[in-house]
Amino acid sequence: MPEPNRLLRARREAKPSRTTPGQGMSRQELVKAVVAWLWDTTNTRYDLDPRLLAKWENGTVKWPAAHYRAALRAVLGASTDAELGFAPSGQLVPTTSGRLGPVVDVEPWRLTDALTRSAISGAALDHMEHAVLGYAARYPTTPPDELLPLVSGQLHRLREALDQPQHLRERRRSVVLLGVLAGLSGGLWLDLGRPGESADYFDIGEQAAQEAADPDLAAWVLATRSVGPFYAGHHDQAGELLARAEDLARARSSYRRQAWIAALHARAAAMAGDREGSLRALDRAHSALSSNTDAASGTDFFDGPRLDGIAGTVYLSLGDTAHAAPLLDAALDRRALSDAKGRALITLDLAECRLIENEPEEAARLTVGALRSAAGSLVGPILDRARGLHARLAPWRSTGAVTDLDTHLKELPRG
Repeated sequence: MPEPNRLLRARREAKPSRTTPGQGMSRQELVKAVVAWLWDTTNTRYDLDPRLLAKWENGTVKWPAAHYRAALRAVLGASTDAELGFAPSGQLVPTTSGRLGPVVDVEPWRLTDALTRSAISGAALDHMEHAVLGYAARYPTTPPDELLPLVSGQLHRLREALDQPQHLRERRRSVVLLGVLAGLSGGLWLDLGRPGESADYFDIGEQAAQEAADPDLAAWVLATRSVGPFYAGHHDQAGELLARAEDLARARSSYRRQAWIAALHARAAAMAGDREGSLRALDRAHSALSSNTDAASGTDFFDGPRLDGIAGTVYLSLGDTAHAAPLLDAALDRRALSDAKGRALITLDLAECRLIENEPEEAARLTVGALRSAAGSLVGPILDRARGLHARLAPWRSTGAVTDLDTHLKELPRG
């Protein structure tokens, strides 16, 4: 069992609580104070979890990141890390009795060597970054079983690099890239119908974002993660993830990223029955995208055609096909032909519009077209949606278009 950090806990409890008279500061209060201090001094919004503070106090983590130590010193009125019970691995701080524990002797030249030695160069990381962002750009157009081996291979190389000494700046870049790859892996495993593996990789992506103190990466991982619960019908859960992502994105994300997250939030809110919240989020998406001046790149890909598609889905979910259908048509006209998965989902939304408007044969024809266009990339959400439409078209099964859909679905593998 690790030795608890009694100095840190004592400092916290000696600080008066602002909410409970006569009590010491709670962990939650300390977390809020640390985050506020970091925002005031660095203009960066950190997502500090109270569970991490608990690890500092119980001794599981003995040497927090430098920015957290600085914030704790300021909030708790300490002059040194040692006063808060923190010490690098291998070194013991003075105990409450005043006796100094054993100190490992480290020659200065060894510290200099450790600081300047790096197993990976900045140039190598440039190449890795180019590859990783290339995988992100290919995600919409590449079948998951083709892309996953490439992403997994790059993850293995980054893990090996992180096992070796690195400059701090190279290590942070490596951690960010690992977070992007973990998020991509989460999405790919989800596409392959493996939610357990998907959750594991999204957890790693969130951990990497926290380790790198990168709110933009955290926002991207959370938004990407929301796709799973959304298509599983857990729209409130997806909305909670997206609300967190929107908060993080305001700190340091591009307008393009903010627009994407707000649009996804609008879609989740619409499916959850929150009409007003959905339309407000859609307004935020339009406003953010209209403010964007940067070119799309890597994971920051959101654009007008994608916003049209999601807006069409929002209005369809709200039962307004008069607004939904033109937006979906416009999205299909402008969406890249190579984006097979995205185009298929938009086409299925349009098929639902036609079914609601009492055009069952057109709905069936569009559904078949969506399945054919996404051949090779028939991920779960596409198949589930097509089968749902097929079931609703049962009263018109004798018509030619519905018969064609029936035949097409029977030829597809189950799962």
